[in-house]
Amino acid sequence: MRKITLIIVHCSANKAGSKLRMADIDRYHRTLGWTGCGYHYVIPIDGTIEPARPEDIPGAHCRSHNSHSIGICYIGGLAADGRTPEDTRTKAQKSALRHLLESLHRSYPKALIVGHSDLDPKKPHCPGFDVVSEYRDLQPPSNPSLKSPRIPPPPNPWASSFISHPLSFSFKFLIFNLHTCPLSRLTYGDK
Repeated sequence: MRKITLIIVHCSANKAGSKLRMADIDRYHRTLGWTGCGYHYVIPIDGTIEPARPEDIPGAHCRSHNSHSIGICYIGGLAADGRTPEDTRTKAQKSALRHLLESLHRSYPKALIVGHSDLDPKKPHCPGFDVVSEYRDLQPPSNPSLKSPRIPPPPNPWASSFISHPLSFSFKFLIFNLHTCPLSRLTYGDK
């Protein structure tokens, strides 16, 4: 069984009202050579919670954090113009996301609930709202004053011996692998 330390919320980066479903994302991700939808759950605009990858299989939704996270994607995230980032969640999506996060919190009570943007500076608008603030009541009890997420590094037994800051590990380890390991694409391709 995987040790889940993060529950990561994403948006699909589609314009408001998009009729996209999990099956559409699954088809697209397969064209990229992946084994299927990279998320564990997808929430279309009608609020249905559509399961994708089983929770015991790592996702392909947040580089360097897939092995220890659950990925949720709501359909939307862009205004009607298709370019402007915006929280486009419908009432049904908000309700479904809350319900799903409550359920996942019961299963993984120590996992931090964060947005993709909290982990990846290249995705500053995903999912389009402040996940940590909105779901503060579902954060682990050890983090009651959580202002910004503590990003746990990828599990690695030798990491603490030479790097002291948790953020520096993720980036230094990735750079180390990309420069020294010809198989790094297999390790970090996240497919």
